[in-house]
Amino acid sequence: MFGADLASEAFVLERAGRGEPLAWRIAAGAGGDATALLAVVTRAGDRLLARRAAGGEAVLFEVDGGRPVEIGRRYEVRAGVESVAVIEHRFRASLVRANWALVHGREGYMVAWAREDAMGAALGRRIVGWAAPGRLPMPLGFTVLIGQREVGRLARLPGREDRYRLDLGGDPGREIDRRAALGLALLVASGR
Repeated sequence: MFGADLASEAFVLERAGRGEPLAWRIAAGAGGDATALLAVVTRAGDRLLARRAAGGEAVLFEVDGGRPVEIGRRYEVRAGVESVAVIEHRFRASLVRANWALVHGREGYMVAWAREDAMGAALGRRIVGWAAPGRLPMPLGFTVLIGQREVGRLARLPGREDRYRLDLGGDPGREIDRRAALGLALLVASGR
């Protein structure tokens, strides 16, 4: 289901350059260190395309541009024609701190959800982002949960604004599709 490329439980996402087009590198990593480059993510129109780093043209997954819905905004994660997951940014629940849901692509049930960690940091990040956008990197952390059980974290790494670590070590049964989790990480990191 995931392939050898996404067999890791921890990933490091790093923005490649500061200009357009938006590009990210995804590497397998532990402790914030990138060990093996897995994919390069680029923007194609309003979609994000993750291509295999070794082959260059093979698409691992893509995240569509999103569409507004009653609860917020929905992004579909696809691998070829297969719908892997739907990522929902829940606006009403995100008034103070951001909340995202990972919904199974074919069966429609909620697999997991991610919630921004600290309410104070979330408010501070919004104020600083409004006053000085992109100038002062603020701490950013999300807890990934299945039900009420914590299974992982998404965090901005210290020192640079454009470097994130996704750790799903608490999900050894792989209930969360890694492509969906990486899609969520890309959406959060790119400020969607």
